[in-house]
Amino acid sequence: MAVNLQHIRDALRSNPRRLALCGIALAFYSACGDSVDNRFDRQRNLGSLSYGNDNRLVSSTSPGVIESATLGTDAWEVNVWASAPFPVLTFANGEFASRLLRVNLRNVDPALELPVRIGALTAGRRRDTRCLDAEFAEQPQVMLAPLEPEVRSPDELTVSIRIPPCTEVVLDTSPSPLTDTYRIAVLGAGLDNRERLDEAVRAAVVSGAAHVVFLGNLVSAAGSPSALRTILQGGGFTIGITPGRTEVAGDWEAFQDTFGQTDFDARIGTMRLLFMDSASGRLTEGQLELLESLEPTTGPGMLFTHLPPIDGHGVSEESWVSMLQAGRALAALGRAGVGTLVTSSSPEHVVQERSGFEMVQIGQANARGVSPRLLLVEIVRPVPGLATCMSVDDCRVGERCVDSLCQLPCALDAGCPGSRPSCDAERGVCRIACDADSDCPAPGPECGADAYCVENTRAQWRWQSY
Repeated sequence: MAVNLQHIRDALRSNPRRLALCGIALAFYSACGDSVDNRFDRQRNLGSLSYGNDNRLVSSTSPGVIESATLGTDAWEVNVWASAPFPVLTFANGEFASRLLRVNLRNVDPALELPVRIGALTAGRRRDTRCLDAEFAEQPQVMLAPLEPEVRSPDELTVSIRIPPCTEVVLDTSPSPLTDTYRIAVLGAGLDNRERLDEAVRAAVVSGAAHVVFLGNLVSAAGSPSALRTILQGGGFTIGITPGRTEVAGDWEAFQDTFGQTDFDARIGTMRLLFMDSASGRLTEGQLELLESLEPTTGPGMLFTHLPPIDGHGVSEESWVSMLQAGRALAALGRAGVGTLVTSSSPEHVVQERSGFEMVQIGQANARGVSPRLLLVEIVRPVPGLATCMSVDDCRVGERCVDSLCQLPCALDAGCPGSRPSCDAERGVCRIACDADSDCPAPGPECGADAYCVENTRAQWRWQSY
């Protein structure tokens, strides 16, 4: 394992008192270096499972883990745990017969939609020679009507889908139309006993969050990853966890098998949510390549990780071991449109600007003298020209604060302005933003320059004590 000795020398030259800290960091780095490579590489197999006749059936989720596939009396039962609330699911049938799958999805948003895209198998999955026939190999991709789940509950969603022979079906799940605020609660590290964990879960429930992100060092509160998952599933929200040092120092394979992938890019509208395993203080080449492959988004982006990728801090508790890696990661994050880094390596709650990024550090729950807080992130689909608000006091006279936006009240369509006056009677405010390209006969404030409907998701955050 190569160690960045020049980096250590530079750190010591600038401050000899770092000698003891550098020795500790080197020992930690040497002990954990191989593990971080293994953790990242192992994720590639977590999200996919081959089964059936000569393994010709393949189920995949991104991100997440395919837990099992069992042949029942009339269908294959496939169990999926998603690492994000809106995963992409792929089902490939390389057999020369139609197959029925009953897919049980856990940790997905209960209101998600299931659009279906169907097409030919990729070349590597044409195990049956009959799948090479032009009838199958050249079938175009087409969109079908969204699937309707058989079961839709806060804890599970079950859907049956019949896969024709030599065919691949993709369910690129998406939120239901984002007209309401989508809330994410982020909890810092240090939830290291059951009392602190239960208190944090209660705070997340009170916040009204649909998704809750934990920034590591909490599996010890439950005793095992599976016990932790059981506790967290009772909260009525979906779960995302970036591992901390206690997770990677323990049975990290069991952690991955339970919670799925830990390095991935998720979307809500045009909002990018990026998760990264930084618990060992360094990244693998695969992780860096993942960051550098990200395409820019039109919306905002946030990174959730245990240790912040601060460039220039040297060997410390607050940054990755390699400054070269940190600089490379920050450059990739900037190109991808990620502007906010959310971490939890500090005992205190800190917000500051670093290297052009907004750095939000959530204080560790077990730090003395620090009141526990969660970070409440609100994702909204904005209506152009309307101000954001926390209460009606932030709005102009005659407006109401609804879904964190100042909006005009109404009772009928005629009471709303614009070329498409429409009143949302249920919420008592005017609809102004476009819902589809057909709403845009000409360029306008809510339509793009070429008269297409623009969905530009926006995020705002605030502290919430508990």
